[in-house]
Amino acid sequence: MHQMKNFLFISIIFLAACSGLPRYVAPPASENPATISNYSNLLLCKLTGIKGPDGYNACQARLLVIDGSITPNSSQVKVSPGLRRISTFCHTMDFTYTLPGVASSPKPAKSYSQKYEVDFAQGAIYRVEPFWDGSFCKIRLIDAGGNALPMKDVLNPIDA
Repeated sequence: MHQMKNFLFISIIFLAACSGLPRYVAPPASENPATISNYSNLLLCKLTGIKGPDGYNACQARLLVIDGSITPNSSQVKVSPGLRRISTFCHTMDFTYTLPGVASSPKPAKSYSQKYEVDFAQGAIYRVEPFWDGSFCKIRLIDAGGNALPMKDVLNPIDA
């Protein structure tokens, strides 16, 4: 329960920081937009979250901003085809195992953000998949065939 409170607090702070951005408006169906399914595993994260270093699991990952507009916190987002600049969000929680009777408090939840340039295909379907790059939680977009969509890292283009 303590970790859920931390998640809600961090989410509210993070979204408040983005509140100055305009709200994202989904493209019309006539554009044949791409569909992105966000990753959320908050309820079962301890058991099935993407395991990372130091007892952390990735519990939620999603598109946060598309072309400067904040997206709704929903399970799916429609995106106009073509080159788009996106910001992503990956939220992690500590599930370090402790021995019974040993007092320890969980480490604080961590959130990660990245910015990418992505070329979305018309009508394509993608899912957000969190992964660990060392101690940093990142995301990739996976198409219906199981292939990762090329994403150019805007913050660190050398690593792209």
